[in-house]
Amino acid sequence: MSEPKCLVMLAAYNGEKYIGKQIESILDQTYRNFDLMIRDDGSSDSTVQIIEEYQKKDSRVILIKNSSDLHGAYHNFHELILKAKSMQPYDYYLFSDQDDVWVRTKIEKLVAFMRKCGDKRPVMTYTDLAVIDGDGNLIQKSIDSDLGLDLSGQIISELFIHAYVWGCASIVNRKLFELVPALDSSVKLRNMISHDNYFAKCAVAFGKLYFYKEPLIMHRRHGDNVSESHRLKLSPVEIIKQGTIGFNQLAENYAKVYSQTLFEISYLRQHKLNARVLDDAEAVIRNGGIKGVRFFWSHGVKRKQKSKTLAIYLVLLTKKYQKYLIS
Repeated sequence: MSEPKCLVMLAAYNGEKYIGKQIESILDQTYRNFDLMIRDDGSSDSTVQIIEEYQKKDSRVILIKNSSDLHGAYHNFHELILKAKSMQPYDYYLFSDQDDVWVRTKIEKLVAFMRKCGDKRPVMTYTDLAVIDGDGNLIQKSIDSDLGLDLSGQIISELFIHAYVWGCASIVNRKLFELVPALDSSVKLRNMISHDNYFAKCAVAFGKLYFYKEPLIMHRRHGDNVSESHRLKLSPVEIIKQGTIGFNQLAENYAKVYSQTLFEISYLRQHKLNARVLDDAEAVIRNGGIKGVRFFWSHGVKRKQKSKTLAIYLVLLTKKYQKYLIS
């Protein structure tokens, strides 16, 4: 049996400080049969020059430059996906941020796991992550230990809570990649649709979503990256404060998550992709209230922190989020 070919898709923008280390950690993987496609979003620093130097050293590096007027991390990843869909198919697809560091065996271990899962159905696997600071110092051995990333037994939670599947820590097989309709530049709200949660929802609805418990990535948290704005863990006091003084803001935050889910469900239907679990998710979001809470309870929708679980249920019960939904 021939060795599967992988495509790593990296979205870059003004990443001169860290992108070299990330590219090196990818090119130095123990698994060798892959291409690394990088799309630069119009960097004004030396990012492009750094990528071009790696192109000279390694033929697996592919550079694409954004020549459009659309910018932003979500647009960048969706354009990478569109480009990949126009190319010869790969067996597996991985996403990458520009400032992380991959464990050297990441691709090898994930490909081996995916091959055990089989390729007859759409499959996505995501892993645990360690966290490093801007200087590369380890500050957290496992995000799963704090947030509870493992969705086993509560897989439907992915439709309502976007804090489980991290694109930089995931891999999808060809079946899923080809199934998921790409979002081109004409698609309304594309700039609010995260590629990782989009693929994860499709895996839940039409295939399988797995969690790989070993941290295979050092995720860098610093003031310049997109994910820095999302706190990994809030104290009970902070959550209680959100639930009282900042309840409207909390409701608005969940409305953004629910709006993304509703849009994706509608978009999938336009492409003749329907599933009962998506119908159920839409009904819960549209109706909320006691029926919604009962659905959450019966399907085990929860977070690792009890205070966060309580917040999820209160927002749904009060329906405060509904006035913030984006149609």
